[in-house]
Amino acid sequence: MVKFISPSTAFDFLEKHSCLLPKNGQTRPRCGNILHYNEKKHLWRCYGKLKNPKTRKSVRCKLTASRHKGTWLDNTWITAVTTILFVSVFLSNALTTIYTRENLGMLFTSFEDWCNYVREVCRKDLRTQEVGGSIPKIGGGGFTVEVDETLLGRRKSCVSRPMMGQWVLGGIERCSQKVFLTVIPNRTADTLTQHIRRNIAPGTTIITDCWKGYGFLRHDPDFNHLTVNHAENFVDPATVAHTQNIERVWREAPFLNLALGWTK
Repeated sequence: MVKFISPSTAFDFLEKHSCLLPKNGQTRPRCGNILHYNEKKHLWRCYGKLKNPKTRKSVRCKLTASRHKGTWLDNTWITAVTTILFVSVFLSNALTTIYTRENLGMLFTSFEDWCNYVREVCRKDLRTQEVGGSIPKIGGGGFTVEVDETLLGRRKSCVSRPMMGQWVLGGIERCSQKVFLTVIPNRTADTLTQHIRRNIAPGTTIITDCWKGYGFLRHDPDFNHLTVNHAENFVDPATVAHTQNIERVWREAPFLNLALGWTK
């Protein structure tokens, strides 16, 4: 997989997505000269001159700077190719230490550091969207979203009933597989109404179980509501409604628990 991505392609991809500064048109503030970009070594070099304040003679600047300078890749040893592959596999939820060691050449310590770094970037982005009220909604006219809630918690000595936990509401859009997950204080009708309206666009067909907290959806003109009674069927025989996709998301609950600092 690595051999099909060249360093130049990786740098162009990162530049296109504003992760790196453009390779052309950069200047050095100290001397004001335009930096020349070396395509082979992926370095900026200054061939201009500046005056030595002691001797007052003109000397060559000879500045050499990596394209990582001043970016989120600064002070990292991994290449741009490895960075793209790592983030891609991380987002696909298929990242393992064995894969990174055999395919990316990353040590275990580097693997852990980059996992924590990418998670923190995702957390900050989600917090920024939530504070700014710009969280994108899933669903819409002609789309179906499965919604469910679950309790992530910790058991005493990993046995018995959960002693403490956190309710999480989730939804998954069929076809596109877009997902939203949001922490909720409880699963009352008022709480579910607030978070469903915040994360799902009007006109969506919403499928839930028969929990009474979702009862408001039956009378909401903005949504088409289908239910499945899990006490009787996994798939409703009349409407063929089911929540198997969102239930599949909860299979990743161990990873969610670790992210929140709990164990199940």
